[in-house]
Amino acid sequence: MLVAIRRRQGGARTVGAPICSFCFKPGGQVKKLIAGPSAFICNECVIICNEIVTNDRRAGSIVDFP
Repeated sequence: MLVAIRRRQGGARTVGAPICSFCFKPGGQVKKLIAGPSAFICNECVIICNEIVTNDRRAGSIVDFP
């Protein structure tokens, strides 16, 4: 299982329960945490990111590349 590594002031690192790297909510406060190589994202942040991309696409500020 992957765990969160947090940096404290002064560069010290602590290891703890997985948290979202974007909103910092712990896994127990969200439905799902998706693990990447060095970060986690929760289902709530995925929804927000999807809304941003969808709105930008509608506004024409995102170009889809083949």
